[in-house]
Amino acid sequence: VGGREVGDAYQSALDMILANPALSKFKYLLTIEHDNLIPFMPNTMGPLITLYENMDKYDVIGGLYRLKGEPPIPLIYGDPKEKRKSVAGMFKVRYDWKPGDVVECNGLGMGFTLFKMDIFRDKRLTKPFFKTQTEHTESGPALMTQDLYFFQKIRELGYRVAVDTRVNLAHMDLATGNVY
Repeated sequence: VGGREVGDAYQSALDMILANPALSKFKYLLTIEHDNLIPFMPNTMGPLITLYENMDKYDVIGGLYRLKGEPPIPLIYGDPKEKRKSVAGMFKVRYDWKPGDVVECNGLGMGFTLFKMDIFRDKRLTKPFFKTQTEHTESGPALMTQDLYFFQKIRELGYRVAVDTRVNLAHMDLATGNVY
């Protein structure tokens, strides 16, 4: 879905999928963003199957990529064991992993991410599922990207989320050509 704000684009795409009699019955949804470079993984079945290998344990699992910038920060947010209440604590950047780990977390980027479609059929999950939050609340500014907005909602419902660091993506700044 082009030409829209990212939260609205994700919500519109998902609404179209759920309204389609054939697509709405699929078991999984894979999101791929245009600025992520998907790795060739020799001696494997590929990055999608690598993510799928852990779908029996998690409801959402994505590949590892980093924020565009220096230093390139890994998009692995929050430790579910910490039970933090604040959004800032819930989405604290994780560095306590090593390459090859599957890291359970509270949130991640959606650049190459596999979702169980049952999440979107869960009546407890209210719309919008995706929203870029820029409101100002009584306690201060409420700023959150569409991915973390979604992950906060599903983590509160008990869904499990992880990053599989074996799927190591590159994240390209399309304006400069820099890759992180």
